[in-house]
Amino acid sequence: MLLKEPINSILAEVASASPAPGGGSVSALAGANGAALISMVCRL
Repeated sequence: MLLKEPINSILAEVASASPAPGGGSVSALAGANGAALISMVCRL
C-alpha cells in the first residue's frame, strides 16, 4: 500500500522497470500532495 511507504521508496519503484505502480498511482499521489498543500494554505 502506497500510503505506508516512504516517499523515497515510492519514487524508486516508479523509476524501476516494473509495471507497477503505474500512472494512476502516481497521479493519485500527486493529487493527494496537492490537496495537502491546499489544506496547509487554507490554515494560514
